[in-house]
Amino acid sequence: MSKVLVTAERDVEISHHQFVVQDFEWDEHANPPLTTDGSLGVGESSVRMMSLVHTHTAEVAVEVWDGEPDPAKVPVVGEATILSRSGVLLIDQLFDGFAGGPVALGMPGLYRVQVCRELAYPAEGIQDVAQGGVYEGLERYVLRFWQTGPLPDGQDFEDRFVS
Repeated sequence: MSKVLVTAERDVEISHHQFVVQDFEWDEHANPPLTTDGSLGVGESSVRMMSLVHTHTAEVAVEVWDGEPDPAKVPVVGEATILSRSGVLLIDQLFDGFAGGPVALGMPGLYRVQVCRELAYPAEGIQDVAQGGVYEGLERYVLRFWQTGPLPDGQDFEDRFVS
């Protein structure tokens, strides 16, 4: 049975329906391409979450697990695998900088992420609620990470710092 090692809570300013969770060393500026259902964008070292509301503040919890987590208690939007060369994550608010400080995943390597989202109102009417002046508490995301493998190029952690 897996357990949570780290939990980090952030209030994230969502703009244009999205925010990105990325590796600390991720240096690309293009948004990760969206999955076929349009709910996530998945890049090599980043995941873009697509919100149901254009502009608002969402609660985001990042959980780091020591193995594959138990079944989620909230609806799962999707899953992806990313490469973390640093073992550290940042939450990019796109237009408002990074939300809070970095979040430690652990050792560099491949990580699976399960994206869960709770809605305060039915999905069909949530945009109407936001247009009526409610901008907080509409969505809560839980991003559940666990390591699935080492760096794919066989590079050891210490090798990253040797020139």
